[in-house]
Formats: sequence, structure tokens, C-alpha cells
Amino acid sequence: MVSTFALSYVDLSASGDVATIRKICCTGLANSLTSRISHRPKDQKVTWSLEKFLRTPGTLFTGVRVVSDRATQIPELPDSGVRQVVLRITSRQSTGKTTVTSKNEEASTNEPAKQQDCTEYIVLQKFRWTGEEDDWRIWGHATPTTVEDLDSPFFASGVSLADRLEAMKSSMGGGKR
Repeated sequence: MVSTFALSYVDLSASGDVATIRKICCTGLANSLTSRISHRPKDQKVTWSLEKFLRTPGTLFTGVRVVSDRATQIPELPDSGVRQVVLRITSRQSTGKTTVTSKNEEASTNEPAKQQDCTEYIVLQKFRWTGEEDDWRIWGHATPTTVEDLDSPFFASGVSLADRLEAMKSSMGGGKR
């Protein structure tokens, strides 16, 4: 199922399975996750589990909904392109951390497992190179656009790139004074 594939990187990150992370995730996400794994204390074991999908009308009672499905051709490469699908996944997940004192022996859990209801927007990506399709890979997360975001310089219509960049700098406190 696409939804469990889309969330599999979280489980792989918790278990520290770098080889599989590099296989199913795009380079940027894979580098980020492996960096986080390498900075984790050596005596710490992280656990993650998907408890259940939260089935709501907004996810058509499945816990998962495709909110965007876009494809484009790659210029000057015949029969080549990229496709991205954004999934909204609502689920209940639990995470925990355990300190490992020696090989195969676990100490008491430092943190009790925490359950949390999550809504995530996961981006899946697939390339096609001269007629040959690659497998789906996990690109990363997306943040939904709100109505308030539409007033920002990012979305202003009829504005030149230079004016847009200047407005964005000003809105972040870095503009001309």
C-alpha cells in the first residue's frame, strides 16, 4: 500500500537502516535522515510504530488522500519526465527511546512511548528516463498553503522577481532601512 511505503522511511530512520533509506528516499531526504542517525547517541535505540490510520471524511475514510498529482516532461530528453504525488496521511503513531547498556541488553526506557495523532503531507517522486521508469521514491514533506499565505510576497501576482525578493526580505526583517 502506498501509504505504508510513504511512512516506511520513519521506521527505517528509527531503526537506523541507512542502506534502505538511500534506496527508497531521494538524495536530500536520505542525507538528512542519515545525518540524524549518525548524530544519535550510540547507546540510544529509537522505536517508531504506526498504530493506525485515522479514517476521516477528509481522507475518504482511508487515512490517506492524494492532494496533488503533477507530471512534467524534461526538456530536450525524449520520453523523459518527472511525476510528483502529494499524499495527506492522517495516522496515530508512537515513538520511544531506550538506552542500551550492552549488547542485546536494554535498560529501562528513558522515555515512555508517546502516541500522537499526525497529519503529514508526504511527497513521492518518480522519474522516467528515455522511456524507462524508475521506482517511486520518497522526496520528503510538504507544508500546506493557508489562506493567509496567499497575502505574502511569494504569491503576489504581477510582481517582478526583483520586487518579489525585495518584498520577501522586507517581510523577514532584512529589507532596506
